[in-house]
Amino acid sequence: MTSTEEKKQRRNKPCENCRAHRRRCIATETTQCERCTKKKLSCVFKFTVKPATVKNIVPVSKRLRLVDQVQDMEEAMDYLEDELQMVLFCDNQQSQPFMKSTCAQPTTTPQNEPFSIRSTAPHIIRTLPQHDNDNDNDNDNDNDNDLTDQSSWTVTLQPTDAGIQLQTSISNIGDLMRFLAQSTGCFSNSPQRPPSYYSNISQQKLVVTNRMLQVEYTLRQVFGKPSSQRQHYHNRQETPTNDLITATATLPNSYDHTRRAAILHLVDGYFNCVRGMIPIVASYYHPLISKQPDSTVAYALAGFMALSACVIHVNEKSLPYNRSAFGLHLYETAHEKLGDDLFDNDDHGASIEMIITLLTMTQASMILLRNNDTRLYLHLAWEMVLTLRDDCLATLQQHQQQQQQQQQQQQQQQQQQQQQQPPSTTPELARAETWRRLFYGVRYMVVHVRIIQYDSVDFASLLSQSNIGYPQPLLCEMGDPRRIRMVNVYCFFVRLDDCHISSNADAIGYRLFAGELDQASLSDISHMEHRLFFFWRGLPKAFHLTRTPLEYLDPAVIHLCEDHHILHLNQFYYSQWLTLESRFMQLPSTADLQHTTLTQMDSGRALLIVSICGDALTHIFQVLYHREPCMLDLHWLLITTDALRMLTKTANQHVRYRAGHNLRICLPILMAQMQPKQTNPSSPSSTSSLAKIYPIPSSSSSSSSSSSSSNASCSPSVISTSSVSSNSSTGNIINLGLQHASSPGNSSTSTNSDGLLEEVDEETWIAPPPPASSYDSSSKVDPSSAYFGEIKKNLESYFMDKPM
Repeated sequence: MTSTEEKKQRRNKPCENCRAHRRRCIATETTQCERCTKKKLSCVFKFTVKPATVKNIVPVSKRLRLVDQVQDMEEAMDYLEDELQMVLFCDNQQSQPFMKSTCAQPTTTPQNEPFSIRSTAPHIIRTLPQHDNDNDNDNDNDNDNDLTDQSSWTVTLQPTDAGIQLQTSISNIGDLMRFLAQSTGCFSNSPQRPPSYYSNISQQKLVVTNRMLQVEYTLRQVFGKPSSQRQHYHNRQETPTNDLITATATLPNSYDHTRRAAILHLVDGYFNCVRGMIPIVASYYHPLISKQPDSTVAYALAGFMALSACVIHVNEKSLPYNRSAFGLHLYETAHEKLGDDLFDNDDHGASIEMIITLLTMTQASMILLRNNDTRLYLHLAWEMVLTLRDDCLATLQQHQQQQQQQQQQQQQQQQQQQQQQPPSTTPELARAETWRRLFYGVRYMVVHVRIIQYDSVDFASLLSQSNIGYPQPLLCEMGDPRRIRMVNVYCFFVRLDDCHISSNADAIGYRLFAGELDQASLSDISHMEHRLFFFWRGLPKAFHLTRTPLEYLDPAVIHLCEDHHILHLNQFYYSQWLTLESRFMQLPSTADLQHTTLTQMDSGRALLIVSICGDALTHIFQVLYHREPCMLDLHWLLITTDALRMLTKTANQHVRYRAGHNLRICLPILMAQMQPKQTNPSSPSSTSSLAKIYPIPSSSSSSSSSSSSSNASCSPSVISTSSVSSNSSTGNIINLGLQHASSPGNSSTSTNSDGLLEEVDEETWIAPPPPASSYDSSSKVDPSSAYFGEIKKNLESYFMDKPM
């Protein structure tokens, strides 16, 4: 110990003699204190080492969180201070009833001279206090004279290079608050309106105006009823089918060959069609299933395709008899085979083929409205997906490690021109990647089917199933660009759906979708909206139909888009927005949307977003119906049509006319989807039927429109508004209403309702009577039309006065 440390130690603590006698120990420059020197005692200091204490280090996240909390508290204090000043100002105004406020007027610049921001001339704003003549008395006259003698409040604003220089004759804060309250109208372009979307301002809650749409309620009634209530309906349907099956049982052995050929044709159609939406590894499973046409998975895939509405990838001439009856026969046979595989055979446990079978049988049972079978198949599929999780994840992780090692080797061998080939696709890897794609597809159906059937959904178990990665194409799929595109688009679907199963706020979003909430936190809604915004920004630019995530799109962009997968993905994206915002949109009859923008969250903004999404979905439905009907989702078509029907009652004129225009497009498509599919909509044989849905304009109108429009080359067809008068025929109005380029979407892409109020001829937007349907209600209902029949029966009187 050094002398300095000894001296410091002796100064801090007394020696042993002074401590024992409780005397003051005065240290000196020597090694003894004063008392020990006088007493001639040995001065002994007991040195003790102070234990080192570990300081608690505050984490960076906690410090940042504290900083944010302090900032929030400062903002709250500023807000409270402003509120207190306003209260004091109001009290002062009530105590002086003779004061009258006048609007601030600029007095220095001429009226015909516009205000320039770059101008350095001073601008004076004045307000003149006035008294109330109605309450004059002797005492008030003295006060009025004093006020009249006072000079008016004057504020001079002079822009400078360093900023705005303000000179005022106001002498106290109270007068400044009065002046600002009077002159607010001079500085705001729109009136200040209080937000009406809070149920409690302090709690920041947003009121749910629509728990669910009428179509959603109907769909839940259709899919939520037990199958036993429709048993007589199925028995009535299965009678002609069983007769056909009995008749075919007496055919010679050549029928087996015809049946296998039909099954193989339907299996080929399943792998070529996008209706299933889950792109299993076709290069591995397609040959495997084709070698076993009598297997359970082959019967399930063939039965689903026969019962589906696909008319492009299914040739009915290759089927042994009626398509719907054959599909029901395949479904029943697959049901029996599935029971044997699950309970009788010990070697048929959980497998990828079994999951594909169960998922396909789930989709087929939903077409037949056998809701008990739907619940059973889906539950078994999800349990098998969880059973195979560990084995498939190990294979996927091993494949990922191999890819990472290969990338490192390529980085080390950059000087070599020859690149190594990626790892080959093994059967284990093909099954594991198919499992990953099935995981997301089955989970999506589990959540939505349970919500529709009013079952309890354990979101905690769904949240725990993570860290499995997103689907990606394998080496065996690289040779088919169409399959690569399907896998990549499916990955985007998974990312968009995965946004809603990643936190507690997303679980609230599903409860909101289920219609269980009366109000929602503004932070949770903002969280869900930002997820959709981030998803849109994360898409490649080729997938963007607009410049911003939410704006009215140009229909010509959709017509010029040749990749139908892009339209299919945007169909799902806009549908998510529409479903979310329809819960909070304002009552249409009271929504004038004056000064409504996308920056202020309220019920008017929600209605504006529903209008934007409904317009985009309408044009997407129209293009997909003509080009790729398999990608047209009837579920979203029904919900969009319902939302458009509500928007036709909007007080805002432009939104109301746009909704009526889009409704005239969606209703014929909806009616066409409700009818039995016997011919290809894009085939020449069905041109006449499509002409009834979308009248083709005459050559004269097309020529006149092309001559009057400067951008006719980028638009399919443009009709001049001058060609339609107030007394035009109904046919001309229909022709105008069904043209893309004459849609309001071409006129403006502004998301502000002020930009929507344009000069629109109301005669142009008169909704014509709905076209008569060619559907014969007296015809025999086939098994595959159970779903369409229930929808038609429940929504026929809702959408239109005439039958669908």
